Amino acid sequence: MSSAQQRSASERTRLTPIQSAVLMVLTHHRLMTTSQIQRLLRPDAAHPHYLRKALSRLRAVGLADRVFRPRGEDSVWFATPAGAELAHAHGGVPERPYRMDAARARGPLQRHSLAVVDTGLAFLDHARRQGLSLSPLSWTPEVAHRYRSGRSFRNSNLITDAVLDYVHVEADTRWDTSFFLEIDRGTMPLHRLVQKLDQYRRYADYAPGRHPRGRRVLIGDLSIRPAWERRYRWFPRVLIVLANPQASRMMRTRQHSLQRMTPRWSYRGNTDTVLQAGVVLLSDLQEHGPAADIVVPLHYDSDGERTSIVFRSSGG
Repeated sequence: MSSAQQRSASERTRLTPIQSAVLMVLTHHRLMTTSQIQRLLRPDAAHPHYLRKALSRLRAVGLADRVFRPRGEDSVWFATPAGAELAHAHGGVPERPYRMDAARARGPLQRHSLAVVDTGLAFLDHARRQGLSLSPLSWTPEVAHRYRSGRSFRNSNLITDAVLDYVHVEADTRWDTSFFLEIDRGTMPLHRLVQKLDQYRRYADYAPGRHPRGRRVLIGDLSIRPAWERRYRWFPRVLIVLANPQASRMMRTRQHSLQRMTPRWSYRGNTDTVLQAGVVLLSDLQEHGPAADIVVPLHYDSDGERTSIVFRSSGG
């Protein structure tokens, strides 16, 4: 390695705390606008000059880059492969094979990725107003869940837009809650959203090695348990977030259309897993917070009646 390369590598590892924090969230969330980064890391700062300086520094040493958006909107930032490698080496975020680049950052999934961040920020902003504990890394984008057996990844896994862990405190009681977040900007046909809900229903019951008819297969003295229990304390709620503020009336209609299309599933499956699902507008989530009565339920109870998502978890 030449002396110039050695200096460049050394500069990359000498980051200030704010530069390190920015690199971590860019690596974790993949795509973020300048204003989203500010809301995530320094919401009370009156001026974003320090943040712009940190971003410029990361770009100068090849750890981050940006793409511009039309009509003077915020630039969109992402960690370069070198930046992601450094973030993973520091152990602040889990290592994942996906890498962002300028072509992907400009691509058709840009607004969807930014809407995922906006959804997480709606939870984070509410938590801060209530004095609750939530971190900039409390939600993880694009998490794969196997819901059926098969060799094909595409046909046996569902990709959750984000998994979010939330903490609610009421009357001195702490409730830990998790959500499977599905973000829809009105571009996906409604029947595809219903199909994805069915995949979550199947994931709630899926247990590798289970008899095809649903009976449990015993191995020794242990009954095969659902796959989700290896990752979660309880089955997260499925929350579809309609995120298109420019078409709020259409989103409201879409919310209730989706409820009418939901099959009459009982929320308890073969494994007694409790599946709760609902749909909410991002604008309602941002204005009222996740604890408000704003979620339209999509599942039925065992008596065939609609039952709302209870904000609290089954554990405490």
